[in-house]
Amino acid sequence: FWAGRLAIKIKMDCLQKDCMPPVKSLPLCASDKVKFPCRFINTLPQDVNISLGIEEFVKSYGASDYRIVERGSYNNVKCCSEGEESILHLGLLDFGASYTVVITRNNSANSLDAWKVEDIPANNIHMAWQIPQYLLISAGEVMFSITGLSFSYSQAPASMKSVLQAGWLLTVAFGNVIVLIVAQGAPLKQWAEFVLFAALLFVVCVIFSIMGYFYRSINPEEVIDKDSKQETPSKKNMIGLVAKKTKL
Repeated sequence: FWAGRLAIKIKMDCLQKDCMPPVKSLPLCASDKVKFPCRFINTLPQDVNISLGIEEFVKSYGASDYRIVERGSYNNVKCCSEGEESILHLGLLDFGASYTVVITRNNSANSLDAWKVEDIPANNIHMAWQIPQYLLISAGEVMFSITGLSFSYSQAPASMKSVLQAGWLLTVAFGNVIVLIVAQGAPLKQWAEFVLFAALLFVVCVIFSIMGYFYRSINPEEVIDKDSKQETPSKKNMIGLVAKKTKL
């Protein structure tokens, strides 16, 4: 059954609504680049213009709206205030985070400084957490694929063993197509995809249970003996050949 081969594809959105700060509607990106929100707070008595991807205008003693910026290192951000141009060193703006940059004046250096604050910390998950998932997936694949292929091969007659293996791989292709349609084509949320796949697997388990209850197993040795008897010709059909010497 195709549903027995379904694999749930976990997809990561470029920006999750639940982890965003409570701001006005932010445009969600659909590109491959990772983006996150960032805003500026101006503590100066004059207005400032900040060039971070798109030029940002911040009024005196005011705060800008959250803007979506790409992940990267921003060490040369231009900031202009009343004809004075300064360079802000924001450092790495990492994915999964939300930042607030406070602009102040450094009187000793007579320049503008930027203080970066993480409203939401950046993602910091070690890649080793993928190991348990891969172990579980590999264990499930071994227990399902090897036992299923072995059972179908042992129960099939000699003339149908290759056909059953081809049919097994065909069900894998059908399962992948269904996952592709549901995960990419259907407008379902991630939790709805989990529920759909779990329901399909439950239905398949019920069907397999019913089929397994009424199935009559065949001894593989008996199948081999029957096939060998059919392939061995009888003595009545054999033509006796006698070797004779001939002279040229």
